[in-house]
Amino acid sequence: TIEGWAGGGNGRGGAVKLWSNRSTYIQPPSGWIPSVGPVLIPSNMRAGIARPDATQFPLSAPVAWPESGGRIAIRANADSVSGSAAIHAFYGDANYLLNAAAYDANVMVCTPLTAGPDGSLYFGYTVEGANPLNLVGGLAVVRPNGLGTFITAAAMAGGDAGITQPQYNCAPALSADGQLVYIAVSAGYSGRGYLCAVNTRTMLPKYHVALQDPLNGSPATVTSDSTSSPLIAPDGSVLFGVLENSLGTNNFRGYMLHFSYDLVTSYTPGGFGWDNTGSIIPSSFVASYKGQSPWLLLCKYNNYAGAGSGDGVNRIAVLDPDVETSNTNPTGGFVNNVNIMGVVQGLVGQTPDPNNIATFHHAVKEWCVNSIAVDMINKSAICNSEDGSVYVWNLNNNTITSKLALTAGIGEAYTSTVIGVNGWVYAISNARLYGCQ
Repeated sequence: TIEGWAGGGNGRGGAVKLWSNRSTYIQPPSGWIPSVGPVLIPSNMRAGIARPDATQFPLSAPVAWPESGGRIAIRANADSVSGSAAIHAFYGDANYLLNAAAYDANVMVCTPLTAGPDGSLYFGYTVEGANPLNLVGGLAVVRPNGLGTFITAAAMAGGDAGITQPQYNCAPALSADGQLVYIAVSAGYSGRGYLCAVNTRTMLPKYHVALQDPLNGSPATVTSDSTSSPLIAPDGSVLFGVLENSLGTNNFRGYMLHFSYDLVTSYTPGGFGWDNTGSIIPSSFVASYKGQSPWLLLCKYNNYAGAGSGDGVNRIAVLDPDVETSNTNPTGGFVNNVNIMGVVQGLVGQTPDPNNIATFHHAVKEWCVNSIAVDMINKSAICNSEDGSVYVWNLNNNTITSKLALTAGIGEAYTSTVIGVNGWVYAISNARLYGCQ
């Protein structure tokens, strides 16, 4: 069920449900339950036409979500109590109607939706069986007029016939100039893969790079059990997290690979990439920083107890993309020969890990956060922890300034934190979304 709620704040005592739509969305087969990603379409657009003055004409944003058969539903007003949703298939509404059962059973949206500035919706889809159009997995777009088009995963990867699908949960990312959309594709549910860039106007392939383990140059593992998505840095470079080829050689942390805009040049990787989408902060946010980079990478930086040489010192960290350092454990000890981004500062988990502390005396519970929300006013990061609390980390002085307990704590998949327009923080714990003041 997709629901629209009026959040608390602005004098209201709590959230109120405005509307509800039953989605026919069918999840693809998976090890974890893939995320179902509704998205707000930019509110200064309506049917692809820019509003001249968003303040003078305060129209609400449309909202979109996935439906069965790889289709997308678009509700014109996310804030209206009444309203219906138009549903479109990227391969043609008429084609869907000719054999809805076949498409419903075999064509499935498998990534979050990403809304472009013109209202176009980009998403990955997988195909699990026969269908009248012989569709195979790839990247699709539905334009504001309801028409769609697509490109196969193999075509994005330079014609590599072994590449069959996008990575599940991999939200497509748009370049700052809006000309490219990036997504990761793979050879099946978990295996070798590519990071690819497609022209947003034509949906033709533009760039691609084979994702490699920096330790030995072998194919990195692109797994649909991950939620890594491409991150576009201020200089146009692209970061994407992968799992190492030989598990344990980097303590099951993978790497945050870093490429130029055209995916030709590879830069120093970050030391943690598995199930992780970084966040960008201005280097001025960290008072102690003396380096030269104008931006820094904020990301989860766990070091799992007993995984390879992992010592259980789970952190979140600020990394310098322009500094290389040797790959060692926080408590000392060599990991491997890959030089990785230097840690500017880090924050160790706040709660001892009772399952591992007897053997690994510094072991703490993980930060169960994927993409970390950044408070640009207070120079702070909002971070979920496996201990059931959400923390505010002041990046300027490297201290915890506040903490709010949501649950008693539970091991769970990595989630994101978000700051709403009303200033509330939204965080997930034990499969529930919490609004925090």
